[in-house]
Amino acid sequence: MRSDDLENDLHLLLAYADDGDPVLPDGLDRGAAARREEDEGVEGTSFYDPGAAGNDLAAQGWGVVVPEGDEGERLLAAVRPLLDARERQIGDAPVIYRVKPTMTPREVDAWRRDVYEQADPARQPYYQLFLGDLDRVPLALQQTQSIDSCVGRLAFDALEDYEAYVDKLLRWERAPAASGGDLLLHTVHDGTPATSIGARGLMEPIYAEAAAAAANGRLPLRELVRSGDPDSPDPAQLKAAIDGREAGVLFTLSHGEGAPRRDWSSELDKRAGQGAMSFGSNGRLRGDDVRGGAFLPGGVWFMFACYGAGTPDDSRFRHWLQQLRDAGKFRGKPEAVLKSLPKEGERPFVAALPRAALANPDGPVAFVGHLDLAWTYSFQELDRGRKDSTAGKFYKVVRSLLRGDRVGVSLREIVRHYVEKNQALTNNIDERRAKEVRGEAVADDSVEMAHLWMARQDLAGYVTLGDPAARLALSPAAPAQAPSPQAQRPIELRGAPADAAVEPAPPQPVAAAPTSSEAPAAAREVDPAEVDRMVEAVHAMIVGDLGLRALAEQYGVERSTLTRWLSVYSDAGREALRRLKADEG
Repeated sequence: MRSDDLENDLHLLLAYADDGDPVLPDGLDRGAAARREEDEGVEGTSFYDPGAAGNDLAAQGWGVVVPEGDEGERLLAAVRPLLDARERQIGDAPVIYRVKPTMTPREVDAWRRDVYEQADPARQPYYQLFLGDLDRVPLALQQTQSIDSCVGRLAFDALEDYEAYVDKLLRWERAPAASGGDLLLHTVHDGTPATSIGARGLMEPIYAEAAAAAANGRLPLRELVRSGDPDSPDPAQLKAAIDGREAGVLFTLSHGEGAPRRDWSSELDKRAGQGAMSFGSNGRLRGDDVRGGAFLPGGVWFMFACYGAGTPDDSRFRHWLQQLRDAGKFRGKPEAVLKSLPKEGERPFVAALPRAALANPDGPVAFVGHLDLAWTYSFQELDRGRKDSTAGKFYKVVRSLLRGDRVGVSLREIVRHYVEKNQALTNNIDERRAKEVRGEAVADDSVEMAHLWMARQDLAGYVTLGDPAARLALSPAAPAQAPSPQAQRPIELRGAPADAAVEPAPPQPVAAAPTSSEAPAAAREVDPAEVDRMVEAVHAMIVGDLGLRALAEQYGVERSTLTRWLSVYSDAGREALRRLKADEG
């Protein structure tokens, strides 16, 4: 199979828990998305814009959703210090909703209309923290509320873990604010198409965007680091990369562990292992591995992997996968994927890995992950007949977090794309029906609709675990303003073969513009021949005789490096011309 065929296919970030092999090593043909029910329903949506006051708890409100009965009261007692703190911040007692442990879609809709929407607008909290596992407070309600609200969930087995999380969160809210945070991008290079495509199509664009923004003073970064050994991935590498870092963002790309080839030995075994971070044949990262010791204290972890956040009571992709199997359009063994989906009578659950990380007193204050099968569709969409890179929405989440936004506000970037896909589906269905009523010919748009549906379902799986009002202990971002070239710290540029984008460079700091209390760092000695080569490459880009790919190959660097050179060169040249004009005037 040609590499470009693999690039255009649908790839799943799911691995067997016993040997680390990918469940779908070759992915699915891109046309497989068209195998779906023709009458798939489209949910209604709301287009809430938090505006400039989105981070203001007093303006937006904060509430809690708990199971009805004694269990809910015990959970409220466990998080009482957080309720008291939020009451002081919003100037009113937080709204508390008590709901049934299971709700049908119709009951969810009725609850929203009759309970949430009928309340005084001043008592409709924008921030909503769900307490309890997925079988105690319905996931369907959380997903419905997240369309126009900032929603998060805490789910632990022990009340002591709720108490530990609240103590940690409030401790970090009282911590002195730093002027910038770290961004660590860790890729598990296990040699599979899914992670290789993810490295090129997701992690590299995020790195390039963050580096450019930091260089121009638009992102308050302390340090930007790529990690992950391309030859021998190992959990120890991740732990070493985050050692000593706190109040930063960790973004990981890996397979999530699903059922072993012989299936889980018990439901308890499944709850402990499903969604663990797979490192291929070299091991895994499970909850017990992050329960104690420092693991990104005060930070936010975004984990891109199947079941990273948990396993729902059913998958949005189940019927589609079963149709593919029945139609003989499934590469490999479909049962391997279906085996990881919930069985009849099994309880849905939040994964053990984020549970342990959030309960760890020296762990992160929030976790973002996927509550279903995670596909490369998240950053490579195909609904317009070509492969569109949409990694930018993930960079915007990272950027928002590092600018000091609350995690619920940051995740709105992904929710916004979900709403866009949902609206596109609605518009297409409406246009088709209108043409049918008028007796006009209706073009076959089944492929486009299927791809829109696939992207929508995938985006719907991302959730926040932790208080959606949590944020990094950072100073509020100042208005974006590019510093003059003289005010910028030098950025070290190291060339790499253009086709080596999937291989991470050694960890390198990318410094933001210095604050008034900082002196610019001394520049390293640079070979004049190296500068001449950079200038030559920039001139070649300006002339435009060769494309970026060809120039990258010619000069032995990545395309993102070339564009960064051009940006720095242009800024410096513009400043030189300004000074020349001022001198002449």
